[in-house]
Amino acid sequence: MTNGQIKLKNITRNLACFGVSIHGADAETHDSITRLPGSFKRAIDTAKTYVQEDHDVRIIPVVMGRNYDHMYRIAELAWEIGAHAIYYDVYEPGGIGEKNAKNIDLNLQPTPGQLRDAITQILKAKDDFPFRGSIGFGTAVPFCFDHRLIERGMQAACGAGTWFCAISSTGELRVCNQSKSVFGNVLNERMDAIWTSPELDSCFRDLSWVDEPCASCPVLDECGGGCKVDEGCESGEFCIDRIVRGLPEEVKLKLEKGDLRRFHDLSPPSHSRVLQKSRFLRVIDQYRSSGDVFFKTRYQTVRIGRREEAMLRSIEATAGPFDEAAFVQSFKNGGAAAELRKFVSVLVKTGAVEVII
Repeated sequence: MTNGQIKLKNITRNLACFGVSIHGADAETHDSITRLPGSFKRAIDTAKTYVQEDHDVRIIPVVMGRNYDHMYRIAELAWEIGAHAIYYDVYEPGGIGEKNAKNIDLNLQPTPGQLRDAITQILKAKDDFPFRGSIGFGTAVPFCFDHRLIERGMQAACGAGTWFCAISSTGELRVCNQSKSVFGNVLNERMDAIWTSPELDSCFRDLSWVDEPCASCPVLDECGGGCKVDEGCESGEFCIDRIVRGLPEEVKLKLEKGDLRRFHDLSPPSHSRVLQKSRFLRVIDQYRSSGDVFFKTRYQTVRIGRREEAMLRSIEATAGPFDEAAFVQSFKNGGAAAELRKFVSVLVKTGAVEVII
């Protein structure tokens, strides 16, 4: 993540991506937010340079009260730059943001109406600009806030303390980078010991602090109540997202688990794909003695069994493109062709392999 004010040189191609913050579609808006004249031009030039160097570049705007009407045009700008993806954050009054959120003159927190307007622009951008990567949210948005996010499969859940955490430069583990609560230090304790500690379970994960309308929602576990970290809430540091607190009954949207669309369709296409391994693909077996083998890609690490390891090892050994049909045939004795093709789709979605045709 970078504000793009310093152009880094000789960065390894193994870097997962650059996230460049651009908060306005023009210099006047962006520079007024950063309070740094010339910062817009420098950020744009830096993003363009990283694209030209063939890095994966994603643009990261923050939706605020003062720039909510720029979201479509920022996406258009990201498309013109050649960015791989664009992910929108929403200004939240947590962490250091709590102090500035109280300054009315800064107009940082978007109102519910402004956020819905921003979502309208984001959905139009998704239709108009076919980025190689995704258009979506980096900040959790309560599923019930806007039904269009469910309909378009763009729901963004809060993984704080469940599948996400933040570790400071001094080793302190927090459930989120905006959280002030520290649950341990990875320089002094094992990561798994901190992650499975009763303190973290009782303080955060039992959700006893969750209020309505989220407390009785059937999809609370999937949604998480939006962004949970907010030092301004009455119950303490953690509470449901401010944009759904106190919603009137007529605008509450109760969802069922069946309403939630899968984030990824793993159905294989009708044709046999031609694929190549990602340069990020590695099989990690250094923890085999404890029963764990993984494959690593650009953004994630996935636990696998022996059969999957054999398939991944064969892909690792390929020097160029390979045919899906031949790959499935070579491992057909280990399972049905349909399941093997679905596994290939998993590899595509996780970025372990890339589709050529």
